[in-house]
Amino acid sequence: MWFNNEACEALARETGFIQRSTSRLSGSAFFNLLTVEALDEPNISYEGLCDILEERHPNVQITPQALCERMNSVGAVEFLEAGLERTLKETTRQQTATMEAAWLEPFPQVLLQDSTYLQIHEKMAGAFKGSGGNASAAGVKVDYSYDVKSEKAEHIAIRQGADSDQGFAEDLAARVQQGGLVIRDLGYFSLNFFAYLTSIGAYFLSRLSFNVNVYLTADADEPVKLIQHINRFGKGDKTMEFNVFLGQKQRIPIRLIVYRLPPDVYRKRQKAAIKASKRKGRGISLSYLKFLKYTFFITNVPVTLWSMEAVGTVYRLRWQVEIDQPCCLHKSVLRTLLYRFCDWFYPGTINSPQFT
Repeated sequence: MWFNNEACEALARETGFIQRSTSRLSGSAFFNLLTVEALDEPNISYEGLCDILEERHPNVQITPQALCERMNSVGAVEFLEAGLERTLKETTRQQTATMEAAWLEPFPQVLLQDSTYLQIHEKMAGAFKGSGGNASAAGVKVDYSYDVKSEKAEHIAIRQGADSDQGFAEDLAARVQQGGLVIRDLGYFSLNFFAYLTSIGAYFLSRLSFNVNVYLTADADEPVKLIQHINRFGKGDKTMEFNVFLGQKQRIPIRLIVYRLPPDVYRKRQKAAIKASKRKGRGISLSYLKFLKYTFFITNVPVTLWSMEAVGTVYRLRWQVEIDQPCCLHKSVLRTLLYRFCDWFYPGTINSPQFT
């Protein structure tokens, strides 16, 4: 990985985190300490971080107070921001290397967007309300977007944890170029946003939300019964495509690409859905269980640019910006970036083991 070699040290000096040649704390040691070294113990204190640092690098001895000062320096934050961007650049390059170059070439901009939720000290509940339940009363939602074509972080927004991803859905509209492509997950699903992109000559790729009405024609009175339609016209194929219209009011013309899942995969999805519904005390419909037998993608990218087989491969790009996995490097970097933010406004909160 790039952060284990000389490139990491060069980035540390470029961003001002390392300013003296005599510094014992290297850029790679600091970056690894606050990311991969902390994955197994996300609630670790400064004392614990210092212990890990000394164990890995015996010549580096630093007090918790000194580590806190280094973490809260401007250079540290700029270094970690640059590290996050570089990490995403490397992972997206690996994914795009397996794709046909022509699939992304027509788009001047390819935006990936995701968010993550972080529990923080309960002192901050007034400014950052948590999501409720058994979690902390305070939480932060970090919304992040990345442009694959420019290989740059496009936007980072920090909001209260109670905010939903769907509330961020249309914020991206002002930053999408004509001809640009937006790839996001179901949390951002917004018919109004899709309609806007279509109106400005931009493109989208998303999965289909279960509760959205799908129509066979722009003036159809009733939505189509999707599973019945697939069974009747899908011919039993593993990959199918239908030209349909989305939304009762919007009637957005789209390509609906359907991937039939192997039995072991969809049964696993169904079991997970049933378990989740029981945990929340809700029922689950038979129609939804049937829906889970397929993966549905929607896009307005024309067939002249993408075959239906290409759609699923292109969508995998979204997983490169996935930052909500517990063992994800991107999430570790974002969590560390929040340390400085919290300490500015609420001194002392980041020394608590409750800060995760």
